[in-house]
Amino acid sequence: MKQWIPIMLRKGCCPLFYSFIIQGYKDPYYQEILGVPKGINNHQYIDGWVVIEGTEAGESGAVFSEYLKRENYVDFFISQCKLVSEELFVLGDKLLVAI
Repeated sequence: MKQWIPIMLRKGCCPLFYSFIIQGYKDPYYQEILGVPKGINNHQYIDGWVVIEGTEAGESGAVFSEYLKRENYVDFFISQCKLVSEELFVLGDKLLVAI
């Protein structure tokens, strides 16, 4: 039987990382923008948490831990999150005006 591990709460999580979880396994954009070559293949939503399969959690954790050791990666990641968040706010404003 597979073991599933909660990795983040859906509410309040970074839009870029959340998008990576949802689309990263099939969209090279998220892999490129985060600098991580592989996405998450399987995820579920349970009680407000995004939950991924245990084996994949280990693999993804190993990949991210290597990137976190790189100089300036955290700053790069945060700046990418900010850019995506700003784009989402602009889109939201446009949609509100259109209504």
